[in-house]
Amino acid sequence: MILKKSLAEEIITYAKSNFPNECCGYLFGLYDMPTDQNTIKQIFKMTNTHKNRQNFFMFSPEEQLEALIKSKKENLDIVGIFHSHPHSIAYPSDEDIKYMYTSTQSYIIISLLDEEPKIKSFRFKEKKIYEEGIKN
Repeated sequence: MILKKSLAEEIITYAKSNFPNECCGYLFGLYDMPTDQNTIKQIFKMTNTHKNRQNFFMFSPEEQLEALIKSKKENLDIVGIFHSHPHSIAYPSDEDIKYMYTSTQSYIIISLLDEEPKIKSFRFKEKKIYEEGIKN
């Protein structure tokens, strides 16, 4: 995955601003089939509407529709999701894995467990989770 440092910093700042709750949003960009790689061009911050926001996240249908319209206007695709783990490591939880269903999607997780936030991206392929590298 290609993610500019400025976008990574924006995601981390958003995660910190939502602490102790999880933050969430979409990744807008382009998927390159020959390289099986996503290039992130924009992030779309969303409101976490889950009842238990410290441990889970949920998107509102209205914001999902707004994101879809905005991505199409920008000629970009929704190529992934980002969310934070304020109290655990940057690795998909069992709940996260339930909703990872597309092998081309990138799933960024920001951990705020340590003093220095950690940002990692994962993909789901052939019923397995693997970490994908993040390039600037």
